[in-house]
Amino acid sequence: MRDFRLNLVATINVAEAARLTGVRRLVHASTQALYVGEDPTQVLSEDSPIDCRERVYNAAKLGCEHVLRTYAAKHKLELALLRFAGVYGYYSVAGGPGVAVQQAVWDALGGKHAVYESVDFIYAKDLANGIALAVHTDPLPHQIYNLGSGTSTTVEDVENALSRIFSGVNTARGKLTPARPRMDITRARTDLGFNPEYKLEAGLRDYIEQLKR
Repeated sequence: MRDFRLNLVATINVAEAARLTGVRRLVHASTQALYVGEDPTQVLSEDSPIDCRERVYNAAKLGCEHVLRTYAAKHKLELALLRFAGVYGYYSVAGGPGVAVQQAVWDALGGKHAVYESVDFIYAKDLANGIALAVHTDPLPHQIYNLGSGTSTTVEDVENALSRIFSGVNTARGKLTPARPRMDITRARTDLGFNPEYKLEAGLRDYIEQLKR
């Protein structure tokens, strides 16, 4: 399947390349989707239970983590498994929940009805900073880090932010992603000095300025 080829097989190739070339540290993009928690009042730490929940994408990403942890143990490779929240922003990923927020911005810019989903988000610039910190922090006390905003983003938060940015914008709630717990980013704050700077509205405004350039 495509998800297995793109995620699991490609990760094995990268891990083997790292071994052969003597790379000291490998930083891997994982996902909050691995956590099994569904209670929106819960807070997910790096030690919270994970499972693929019979989903192909989740199974591929979970397999990546297992492969990389095995390589790290066997070949003395430093490893950082970074579990991302939903990412939105310029040059961000082409899939995932963050795309719904981006589409809402595009629709609003075009004077269309803005329809979106809701989930916990992190702005691309904050995420890029977290990745850079995981690359350069030495020593790296842990293998797994949550990279998110540290706060829950509700449907109302998205509606209010879009209304303040676009006067008279019409919004509609699409097929909403079920509310999920927020990730605890205490470990990333403590070990890496990670400190997300962009609240939702600030991130959306910065993203819009990027699009206008």
